[in-house]
Amino acid sequence: MESNSQKIFTNKAISIATFLGGPIAAGFLISKNYKVFGNEDAARNSVFIGIISTFFLFVGIFMIPEHIIDKIPQPVIPGIYTAIIAGLVEKLQGQKIKDFLLEDGQKASNWHAAGYGLIGLLIMIVFLVVMIFTIPTEGYEKNINIDKNVKLHYSKDIEDLKTERIASVIKQSGFMEGSEGAELFLNTEGNFYRLKFVLTDTSILSDTMLLSEFNGFENYLNYNLNLDKRIEIGFTDINLSNSFELQDLEPDNQQIYEPLLYLQRYHINDFQTIFYNSSMPIEDVKKVENTVKRLKAYFPINHRIDIVFLNTEPDYTIKFFVVKDLWQNTGVTNRLKSTVDHIQGNGIDKKIDLILIDNQTFEEIQL
Repeated sequence: MESNSQKIFTNKAISIATFLGGPIAAGFLISKNYKVFGNEDAARNSVFIGIISTFFLFVGIFMIPEHIIDKIPQPVIPGIYTAIIAGLVEKLQGQKIKDFLLEDGQKASNWHAAGYGLIGLLIMIVFLVVMIFTIPTEGYEKNINIDKNVKLHYSKDIEDLKTERIASVIKQSGFMEGSEGAELFLNTEGNFYRLKFVLTDTSILSDTMLLSEFNGFENYLNYNLNLDKRIEIGFTDINLSNSFELQDLEPDNQQIYEPLLYLQRYHINDFQTIFYNSSMPIEDVKKVENTVKRLKAYFPINHRIDIVFLNTEPDYTIKFFVVKDLWQNTGVTNRLKSTVDHIQGNGIDKKIDLILIDNQTFEEIQL
């Protein structure tokens, strides 16, 4: 856009540009006036002040709570800063503009000023986009890439190592596979972690099939992570202003010990399986396998045996299915305690907690 340096922008023209393009447009036009007046230092300062004022304007707007900003009519904020800048222009340049025009100086058209206002608007849009992507959302100050298309934003109060584990298990689950782009949000709410998915359509909250998939994913995360707090899945809108809880659904089959549906499986043979969580080193799973194969008297090869072996940081936990009537049978309990001793003797130096699970009710007891 060409401009004649001998044309002056009136206060009205500057106000039009300011309303459209913010302080940055005002700073540019005020600078052009100063150049006409021969004040190069003031001209440079005006541009700088316009840029800084735009920055602080956005910072101030971002600090206003969303429920308040939503109630403010859109023209109010531009109207306020336009009035303030108009007052400053009148004070700093008002008399000089009048004198210039009285001496037959030419004034730039309001359309000319509006054009600069639109340029300022474009700059502010770019500035806004940059701020959105560089200023962290409150409560989700950090982020980690789950894969190239999925990013997990999380609270600074959650340990990085813990978040890395969560991200790893999410990726391993395959739940987000095929996503063309997704933002997940993780924070702490009371005695659990809340993992939020962004909803563009709230109708999925009534889709039983989709809710069942999210319930299964929630169980997968909890059984494989064994964190100090349970992860609960929720949903939010694109502005993170509304939250929706995941409806819990009853499991389809009450006759199956639920963790077995979500843990990793390692088959010793056709009858014996070790179920383990994703943070369990496979080398240690194989040590349990070697122990079971060596103790054939305890674990006959043609008897169905399911073993649950979990990394429950900082220790391990092993679970055996034993009918409740035998929980007090010292022969059974001593045999299982001896099994744990053999596993540790096979090269596992971590403490292993021993738990019995009733085959029918799935009630548990730690020995």
